[in-house]
Amino acid sequence: MDMPDPIEEYFNLKDDPYEINNLIANSKEQMWVKQLKVQFENWRKEHPGN
Repeated sequence: MDMPDPIEEYFNLKDDPYEINNLIANSKEQMWVKQLKVQFENWRKEHPGN
């Protein structure tokens, strides 16, 4: 069974503690989003099954 892609979210918790404004599509944040995706994929490779 195929799993749906997870919804991606990225919030500035300092300025938006209630997570109102999802910044995932904000062009100013894309460098950080890309870095976090790489870090997450690396973590998944190091911890298979999680």
